Amino acid sequence: MGSMNPLDQIQFPVILAMMGIVAVTYFLLRRVFFSPYVAVIEEREARLEAAESTIAEAERIVAEAEPEAQRLVAEAREKADELLRRTREEDDAYRRQAVEAAMQESSQTLERGRAEVESAREAEVASLREQAIECVTLACDKLLGSCDPNAVAAACDKLLARRMY
Repeated sequence: MGSMNPLDQIQFPVILAMMGIVAVTYFLLRRVFFSPYVAVIEEREARLEAAESTIAEAERIVAEAEPEAQRLVAEAREKADELLRRTREEDDAYRRQAVEAAMQESSQTLERGRAEVESAREAEVASLREQAIECVTLACDKLLGSCDPNAVAAACDKLLARRMY
């Protein structure tokens, strides 16, 4: 067996074999695992940078378009307000015209009605006058024997003037 000296227990062929195994494993892992892994990570970083630059560009475009969009919205609101105001004015004018037309029509209907009533009243007064003259004439003829037609008409007119108006 050997001595107990630790330096005597070192076996160089085993150490060299272990170093060879580690070197071969390292090169194999590097070729099979590390290289594809690093390529994937680098590709991901490149896509991430491209996406970030695209986002920054889009944000810049949105920031540039924001005032224009606000201006367009403000113009659209102004146009809508103007259209609403004009529509209200037209509606008010139409209502006024409709009310005026209805008032004119009702006024004309009222005047026609008044004229008809006045015409009917005059016809009835004339009929009443004729009937009163006839009645008074008959009464005078029976009581007095005869009477003056002009005096009877004047008396009836006087009576009707007091009662009718």
